[in-house]
Amino acid sequence: MSLCLPQKTILSYKALMNAKLVKITQHPAFIISLLSLILALTTVLPRVSLQLSFEQFAKNNLSTIINQSLESGFNDTNIFPFLTEQLETKYQRIETESLLPIIKSCSMHILDWKVNKELPISSISAIKVTWKEGSLQHQLLFELDCHYDLLNWFIYFILCSTLSLLAFSFWPTPYSHRQQQWQLQTSNTLSRSQQVEFNKFIDYLSAPQYQWLETHITSKQWQISDVLNCIKHKSFRLLDSEQLVWLDIAYSQSANLDDTVVIAKHDANLIFDLTEKVILVHGMKIKLPITPFFYYYWYASKRLHNQHQGWLLNPASTKPDRQLGEELARLMSEYGGSTRAINDLLENGLTPKKLDQNRNRIKDELINLLGETHAETYLFSSKRDLKTSRFSYRLAIDSQKITIT
Repeated sequence: MSLCLPQKTILSYKALMNAKLVKITQHPAFIISLLSLILALTTVLPRVSLQLSFEQFAKNNLSTIINQSLESGFNDTNIFPFLTEQLETKYQRIETESLLPIIKSCSMHILDWKVNKELPISSISAIKVTWKEGSLQHQLLFELDCHYDLLNWFIYFILCSTLSLLAFSFWPTPYSHRQQQWQLQTSNTLSRSQQVEFNKFIDYLSAPQYQWLETHITSKQWQISDVLNCIKHKSFRLLDSEQLVWLDIAYSQSANLDDTVVIAKHDANLIFDLTEKVILVHGMKIKLPITPFFYYYWYASKRLHNQHQGWLLNPASTKPDRQLGEELARLMSEYGGSTRAINDLLENGLTPKKLDQNRNRIKDELINLLGETHAETYLFSSKRDLKTSRFSYRLAIDSQKITIT
């Protein structure tokens, strides 16, 4: 039975592994280790390379050199000192050829020579060369004593270090814990390219903003592109949890990102624009039906001018209030209210039913747009009059937050 993983899960796993690798490479300890490794390589590699080159040269040439030097058999005790002298004299100075040589020169030192016997290597730097000549197996052990050009070595070290650090500087920024969690959470929701785009901004978000983002990716209340553009917006990263709620409220009325952010950051006030006959709640423009608009404005003006502390007592159910009816009718006439509503007020006066109906229409409109919790601030408070058992109403919002233009 084979285990098949979703492609996005595999990609997310690879992304997390890559993130851990990148994080390691950007740790100071890694940089120090890298420089130490470069230091070792620029010191050791040229020598190793030279040894390998000389070993190959020795295999090809030592047999001829030795045969020319020998004057007696292999068992002659004078052979080894004589051979050593011949070889060390011939290779007293081995010049290196390079555009910028790290090793100036080397000299050869014979350590041992055996025929048909195993020759143990006595040190790490020793070089063993073997070759056959008829039935004889030769083994020669020697070392190279090399002299470094410190200036050239330093140039190589700086060059290698600079190129290595430059290469690592182009590696992507490591994923934070939050970014890693985001990769896993959204592997089945977002495309790979979308995940990468969101990850650029994830760590700049506060806890409420990140929670808002998680909710909106899951609920798909917003278009993904709008969510991405939103968290890219610098002003978004200044919003608190309450303002984020107003951001959603504003978005439900307009998808213009700049407008929604402005509304979210707006003061919690209530503005009446008598020219356009609209209200601005928390900076959001709302068009009410014309007659409820004037009833709302009438209550607001009493709250603003502190008439009876803004309280307006409902008329008796059996006796319409003609004085209040004429007052409201004049206000409507001045600013272009409904002729039918004006005539009704002048002929029949103001009744509790008219007030209740218009307050309820205002309530329904605001709750529909703002939600019950956030509409409450802009609706009505009530109290019962103990003498008449009738109710008085006024706007709940503080008079200092009301503006009429």
